[in-house]
Formats: sequence, C-alpha cells, structure tokens
Amino acid sequence: MYSQRTLAFASVLFVLASTAPIGGCGRSIDPAAKSDVDARIAVIRPPSNTVPFSGSPNPMPFSSGQWALYKLTKGGGPPSFVMYRILGEEAGAFWWEMESVGYTGRSGMRILMTVGNPTVPLPIKIREIRAVIVRGKDGRMVTQPPSVLPVMQRTFAPAFSALVSEWKGLPREAVNVPAGKFEGCFRRRAVTDWGGVHGVSDTWSHPAVPIFGIVSSRAINRAYDMELVAFGLDNGPSPL
Repeated sequence: MYSQRTLAFASVLFVLASTAPIGGCGRSIDPAAKSDVDARIAVIRPPSNTVPFSGSPNPMPFSSGQWALYKLTKGGGPPSFVMYRILGEEAGAFWWEMESVGYTGRSGMRILMTVGNPTVPLPIKIREIRAVIVRGKDGRMVTQPPSVLPVMQRTFAPAFSALVSEWKGLPREAVNVPAGKFEGCFRRRAVTDWGGVHGVSDTWSHPAVPIFGIVSSRAINRAYDMELVAFGLDNGPSPL
C-alpha cells in the first residue's frame, strides 16, 4: 500500500562507505578488527531510553557535528559497524565521513560535497563533489586525483536522486534498536535497484536522528539488517 520506487537508504550508505567489510566473504580475518567488533557487540544492551516523536514529518537539516553509528548484519555472518559523520563545512560544502569496521578489516572515506536540503520534500541531490579522501590498506588517508571526482559524482548522483525525504502520510510505528525506543517512526517500503543491489526493504525513520533519520532498515527478500546503535550532534566518539 505504501510501496515506493526508490532506493533503500541503507544500500546507499553501504555503497558510500566503500564496501563495509561485513562477514567473511572468503576474506581473511583481521584479529584487531575482529576484537574491536566483538567488544562493541559485548556492550550493546536492550534500549532503556525513549525517543519521543517531535511532530516533524521531515529529516533535520544537515549541519556540522552530526553523526550516526549503525550495526550491519548480512547473510547470518558476523556483524560490522558503520559510522557516518558530518565533519565540518568548507565554502558551502560539507565534509562527510564514512567509516566501517568488520571481522575482515576497516575502511574509510571522506567526501567534500554539496547536497540538497533534506527538509524539502523533493529527491535529495548531490550538486557537486569537490574532494575525496580514501583510507588505504596501511591506514593512511589518501587524497584522490581530480579525475576521480566526475566519476564518483556520476556514480552516486542517481542514488541520492532516488532518495525521497518526504515522510508525510507514511505509516508510523514504534521501533526498538540499541540506540533507544523510537516513538512514531515513519515506515517506508523501498525497492532497491541500483549499483548491482536489488531487493525490497522496510526502512523506519525518525526526525530526531541526524544524517537522513534512519533508525532501522531490514531486507524483505534477503538477509540484511541495519540498526542504529548511537547518534548525536556533537561530532561523536573517536573514529572506528
């Protein structure tokens, strides 16, 4: 009844995080990364806090310091964690940081780009990608050459254009995740068909959560789950 032909946001985040290392997938285990993931899992407890619904049917505007940490599971394998953060603003563009840690290692990326306003009920667009920095295998952050930027913009722009920030009229439900008990989440069923990712997902969103407001996303026809672990407006914890 409320199906929309749009890209599930969890899939966009997963792609932008430069293939977060979920599960084994034939890759060797990184002992340090595995220990980090296990330690994070060990401290997760059932939610004791309640996040009320504010009455707004839209995501909050982007601003420096916003962050959101998610736990991802896929195919019954071990979980991974992905952090999204807006580091700061430079000449009208925001520095976005995406980091992930899983049993097979870590990955990270920073992108300086201008993005449309999420409070406007229109598809969200990437207007310009100005710089990209990627974490190498040795942990160093490497600035990508300018020739890469147009390619990345062409790759990511269709995905963001498929995102719909309008929540008004969607069904509302309470959702429990490690970050809390969220009242009045907007539930959207989304068809994913981009970048080699195909499927149907249910996504729950809440206006109190920064970075597009995602609380949880679950695939309908494949084993994929994404849950909010923590979030804030104050730059957040240390990098993953």
